[in-house]
Amino acid sequence: MTINPGNLPDTQSLVSYMPESEWRYRLISEVIADYIFVLDVSPDGTLLLSWASENLLLQTGRTPGEVMTPDMWETIIHPDDLPNIMAMMQQMVTTTEKGEFECRSFHKLGTERWVRISARQKRGAGGVLTHIVGAVREITKQKQAEQQLKTVIREKETFLREVHHRVKNNLQTVMTLIQMRRPEIHDPVSLGVLDELREQVRTISVIYQELFQVERLSQVSMQPYLDLLSSYLLKTFVNGHGVELEMKCNGTVLDAKYAMPCGLIVNELVTNALKYAFPDGFQGAPVITVKLWRQDALHYLQVSDNGIGFPDSIDLDNPSSIGLQLVDIWAKHQMSGTLEMSQDNGTTYTITFETQ
Repeated sequence: MTINPGNLPDTQSLVSYMPESEWRYRLISEVIADYIFVLDVSPDGTLLLSWASENLLLQTGRTPGEVMTPDMWETIIHPDDLPNIMAMMQQMVTTTEKGEFECRSFHKLGTERWVRISARQKRGAGGVLTHIVGAVREITKQKQAEQQLKTVIREKETFLREVHHRVKNNLQTVMTLIQMRRPEIHDPVSLGVLDELREQVRTISVIYQELFQVERLSQVSMQPYLDLLSSYLLKTFVNGHGVELEMKCNGTVLDAKYAMPCGLIVNELVTNALKYAFPDGFQGAPVITVKLWRQDALHYLQVSDNGIGFPDSIDLDNPSSIGLQLVDIWAKHQMSGTLEMSQDNGTTYTITFETQ
């Protein structure tokens, strides 16, 4: 595709060649904010600049003779944006009925401006493409405001990353303090509570570790997060059981406000399974599986094991253990979800929730 000038003298205004019957359109084009241009389309696809509003000439600081040249696009469009314009114009000639894009244009004095170009096809008799009519609007102020906003966002993201980093360090300090006080406690029950508390703090700490590293500060990739949690749990609670822990998250990414309770629930339920589902003498290969997936508008978190199961006396609506009470709170109140338990060759918990 080539773009050639129309057959107009350099010394004449482009609009002076408009038919007298179209004078009203000239007046309209000169008072509206957009700059108007018309390209004639020849049968071979060549584009000929046949008309442009005078305010478009003022915007570029050029005379009709200067823009009516084969290289007019090269003289007024930023070289980095030129390929996009040429590609769009080619599409306008072949397939695209209308198009819109943004680019930088140059004033004759060298001033750079941002513009938004909107164009559409004009067809004549028999549906033959005859013209491409376009409007150019300056958006320099909007682009400057957009850039300022991006700068502010980057600064806030830097600050927020530092906050996440400090929170993570503070939580690790809490874990260290818990560990330091552990030798002073000799009651096995109290030691177990202390260990559980430490792991819950670690679960929250890992969230902030992930948020400090990811590109989008509010989003957590659940597979690496839960993999990291599981590695801590296996080191802490497994004593020769050889438990296999499977994580299947299907690439799920959650907002931090859902990722944190998910992590706490997994921490609690996996801990329970590691402590109680596979007692000494357990026959078979112990397996704990954590699944997280999305189906339509709902997310599903499932923690299951093939252990000995829980007593039938457990009531999820009124759980007696503090751990299950916490799971109930996290699932129903923090995530606005539902919690179900089933026992079939082990124990399975399923949390269903909808993200907003």
